[in-house]
Amino acid sequence: MKTIEQKKPLLQRNLFGMKRATLEAKLISYFEFSQDIATFMKYLVIVMVRNSLVVSDYSFLCQELVCEVFLTAEPSDVLRAYCAYFKDYFKKSRDWDKVVHRLFADKKDYYRSTEEARSHKRLMDAKGTEKAENPDLTLRIVSTFEDASGKKHSLTIADADETRSTAELYKILAILTTIPLFKTADGVRRFAKLVKAKR
Repeated sequence: MKTIEQKKPLLQRNLFGMKRATLEAKLISYFEFSQDIATFMKYLVIVMVRNSLVVSDYSFLCQELVCEVFLTAEPSDVLRAYCAYFKDYFKKSRDWDKVVHRLFADKKDYYRSTEEARSHKRLMDAKGTEKAENPDLTLRIVSTFEDASGKKHSLTIADADETRSTAELYKILAILTTIPLFKTADGVRRFAKLVKAKR
């Protein structure tokens, strides 16, 4: 893996535009520098959204580090909120059981607290139709979101997977509205509402 120093927070264009090796190296470097678990988890869920919409493989980014964080970091609301997205990162079921035991009172508490995240994860994991009609075509997803003040901004994702239906595209992109991370220069939250999307 590349060694890259990343002390500043990653930008939207990094998470949606960088190649896998560079992005993974930057994520690890930023976490090691900042120790900011909340931002690190949000970055990775955003990359999961990208992974479910593109042809390239961005799955299991920073797997070893993620497992270490969930198994050793102080339990927190952030880890509880995002843990369901990372269940597949744990190769041993007993390690995943440890995570659930560390973060929740019991299994019922886990299922109740992670209902929305588990629903998003199932959606991202569901396969597309896998019937690429134009294998030589390079597709992009162009979407428009509103920020919290109602101002519109766009997001373009290259290398789009054409096997995703339009309905899936909308549902998966809408997951970005549940991750409070990016803000405008004025401090207004971006990705507050999905307006439209097309390939």
